Amino acid sequence: MTALHALKNRLMQNEDFAREYDQADAEYSLLEEMVSLRNRAHLTQEEVARRMKTSQSAVARLEAGNGSPTIKTLQNYARAVGSTLVIGFSDGHRSAS
Repeated sequence: MTALHALKNRLMQNEDFAREYDQADAEYSLLEEMVSLRNRAHLTQEEVARRMKTSQSAVARLEAGNGSPTIKTLQNYARAVGSTLVIGFSDGHRSAS
């Protein structure tokens, strides 16, 4: 086990840290998935922007995680890259991994 892994495991014992870590991880995963979907569709940010009827810089900000997009904006992005937005809930219980 690396020192970094050991530190993470120790910090994850703190409920506040674990909650913040999970939230940041979920947000990063969403942004990563958005860019991945756009790349799989072989689209540039400019092309997505045109389909969304917005600017390339707005798409760049969205993909960078700047701001808090509405569900409508995320739906428009999904549609622009040929996907659909799926939203769900979790019971919040952490696995013992």
